[in-house]
Amino acid sequence: MKKLAIRDLILEVLGFLWTNRLDLFRMIAAPVLALSVINTAATALVPRPATPTTEMQTAATVSTALLIGVSFIFYVMFAVAWHRRCLKPEEQTTIWTALRWDKRKTQFTIRSLIIGVILVGVAITAGVFVAILGGGAGMVGTIGSGAEGKAIPAVLGAIGTLIIVVVVLLMNSRLALWLPAAAIDDNLTLMETWVLARGNTWRIFTVVLMASAPGILFFFFVDMVIKFAAQSLGMGDTLTFRLIGSLALNLANYIVIAIGVSALSTVYKELRHPTSPGMPYYM
Repeated sequence: MKKLAIRDLILEVLGFLWTNRLDLFRMIAAPVLALSVINTAATALVPRPATPTTEMQTAATVSTALLIGVSFIFYVMFAVAWHRRCLKPEEQTTIWTALRWDKRKTQFTIRSLIIGVILVGVAITAGVFVAILGGGAGMVGTIGSGAEGKAIPAVLGAIGTLIIVVVVLLMNSRLALWLPAAAIDDNLTLMETWVLARGNTWRIFTVVLMASAPGILFFFFVDMVIKFAAQSLGMGDTLTFRLIGSLALNLANYIVIAIGVSALSTVYKELRHPTSPGMPYYM
């Protein structure tokens, strides 16, 4: 059982991203631009007033669902391509051939959905268990007197929710290694993936979280600047400002995604595959 070196892997992830930053920006240019244009167009075509009608609510729901679907498709296209950039850097390929849809991306999508179903099932099961405990604690609270008795269910509910979140995140850290395997056509089963990460669950979670921290902070900073500019300039309702804001947010979002993908690939490579020399992408 190999123990991951957290600090070394975080530095390797950030160093890889910095060294290959030009390839990264070339790779995310198409998804960022496309999603920004689609989001801006959807906002213009489907307005959301303060008191929407039933038809407007339905249109907004359909629009949101379509945006989520399109965003997921672009995520899969980029994630598979960037996993391969991390794990098979000797490949010489164009941006178009890297991003176009193929059987590999279909497999990646299926694995992502399976992982999502498993995590939702675990969260629901744990939620039911916490609710049962909360109900028992509520009975104890009604028997007790004063604020202390009433606070028992609330405290247990908060603790239970925190435990559920931590368990789901830790499980996702292990199961997510199934995705870089799909990107490079590794016929790794879900059970083999679970065994592969044995003894490193917290380390994988820590590597992904700490490596992603700068990108997450950058995303929140960009979001804050956009909101401040919208209020101070009074241009928040114009299509030009919405397009610029959407471009900035999507760029920051894909940087975070790239860090997470790179971290998973680095962990997967450390646990399963040797390193290989890198080659740049060609336009």
